[in-house]
Amino acid sequence: MPAWSIAILACHAAPAALAGDASWRYRGDNLARALAQAGHEVVCAPLAACPARRFDLVLLVRPLDGWGLRRRLAAWRRAGTRVLADVDDLVFEPALAPESPGVRHGRVSEAAVRERFERHRRALRQVDALSVSTAALARAWQAQAPAGQPLMRLPNAVHLGWQGLPDTPWPTRHPAIAYFSGTRSHDHDLALAAPGLAEALRAAPHWRLRLVGPVAPPPGITPGQLECVPRQPFLNGYADAVRASQLALMPLAPGRFNGCKSALKVLEAHWWNVPVLASPLEDAERLQGPGLCSVASADGWAGALRQAMAVHDRQAGPPDLRAALGPEADVRTWARRWQDWVEAELAPTARGLGRC
Repeated sequence: MPAWSIAILACHAAPAALAGDASWRYRGDNLARALAQAGHEVVCAPLAACPARRFDLVLLVRPLDGWGLRRRLAAWRRAGTRVLADVDDLVFEPALAPESPGVRHGRVSEAAVRERFERHRRALRQVDALSVSTAALARAWQAQAPAGQPLMRLPNAVHLGWQGLPDTPWPTRHPAIAYFSGTRSHDHDLALAAPGLAEALRAAPHWRLRLVGPVAPPPGITPGQLECVPRQPFLNGYADAVRASQLALMPLAPGRFNGCKSALKVLEAHWWNVPVLASPLEDAERLQGPGLCSVASADGWAGALRQAMAVHDRQAGPPDLRAALGPEADVRTWARRWQDWVEAELAPTARGLGRC
């Protein structure tokens, strides 16, 4: 396969916020690293900072329709550049704006989110092909995709920056149940597990609840059993926080928006051999095994937590969950499949002299 010149461009966040943005980290940066290892020339940048040169391929992460995007699309097409897009949330369904975490948490108006989702939808209809992170997202887009537009499920995989790190457990004084929040909009999700958490911790005073990132502590937790940790840099502090945990939580409020999400927190925890208790999620089914407990109702969290805590207290060491992930968790495997898909569907060429 020939080497391509590829621009992977962030369209959804301010440049200063990209380092801490999970969508960019996994849908842009991680894929870029794998493609570069495969021999392609890859440039990552915010859309507004796209280098003024020709590329064989442009991949837009969460594009938004607007005059600036349309101008660039026209230039890329004159140059013979094939333009793809990628999304990892159900951000192209304006009717689901009320389910957006930002709206539920009161951080942004429903009207603003509805307008943004409509801009995402219009942008996705203008590209040559689309990749999405989950099968549920693929089905949602197929119902409205332009005729003939290629579509690929490209699931999230372990970040290449973690690949060379040993899975040695981090020393800790007390076993901890961890909840990881990347933004200030996950209080409604954690609330599902809050009563069960309080009950399980009361019965096990040697355990702790560790909240990592911007999330409000749930009620009913004894202060001596609560640890609040600020949001951590991904490649050092965040990895340490995951590997220092003995159990991880992924509760999700019910709804179509959350139902299309990726099981990214399960993937990250399993890489560090940390079992996960999670709300039912279709994407998590690809990671089923002894390290994943699905909690189907709010009433089930206390019992599931007590059982998982008791298993940990009895076992001599952490389970080997990293080995069980296999190729499903390797971004290089999925980068090769993405290359094959692009070659088959779009056949990138080297013609044209256009620029961004």
